[in-house]
Amino acid sequence: MFKIGEFSRLAQVTVKALRLYDERGLLVPAHVDRSSGYRFYSADQLSRLQREIADGRARLGRVEAYLAQLEREGEMPRYDVTIKSAPALRVASLRDTVPHYPDITRLFGELCGFLGGARVQFTGPPLALYHDGEYREQDVDIEVAAPFAGALPAHPRVRERELPAEASLACTVHHGCYEELRHAYAALLGWVERNGYRITGPDREVYLRGPEPGRDPADYVTELQVPVARD
Repeated sequence: MFKIGEFSRLAQVTVKALRLYDERGLLVPAHVDRSSGYRFYSADQLSRLQREIADGRARLGRVEAYLAQLEREGEMPRYDVTIKSAPALRVASLRDTVPHYPDITRLFGELCGFLGGARVQFTGPPLALYHDGEYREQDVDIEVAAPFAGALPAHPRVRERELPAEASLACTVHHGCYEELRHAYAALLGWVERNGYRITGPDREVYLRGPEPGRDPADYVTELQVPVARD
């Protein structure tokens, strides 16, 4: 089971909307704690939620078209989930509260523009961390980061920091455009629940192969990493 905030973040639907769906009988929590009133959701409710709100969101409309095409071809996306550890990582970091999720491109533009202009050497793929405990329609807390070597010149917004080591990360790899990342998140969420884990920190997106001039979004490769622990 997942707390409403965790389910909100991975389903990309606000907590306010989930409560409204509950009140209207559109998506009732799988369990409600009698003493606290806390709502809990199961992984299989994620696909149902996508169907419920698809008509009102153009982005989900594109996802539905993609799923329909796959069904016609007789196949569905497959995601293998693994548990791995990660050492501490020295990064150049830029964290900000931005109006909406797509504004992450502006943050990466600022970070990579500064690092490129300063000729800082990258030592690994860039990544993003989502610090909100739930999905937000606006004012999103996002951190973009890049591993680097050498000294980091002074900058008013970019700082050096060490991402902590993680003993246990549930990970899967998505091939394709970012609009379809929700399939990978759904697979990851289901695996975490089925295997008795709980989420312990902000999820990470590691951009193993991302946007470049002339690159087809179908060729993007993104690894999703979620810190987890067993109860």
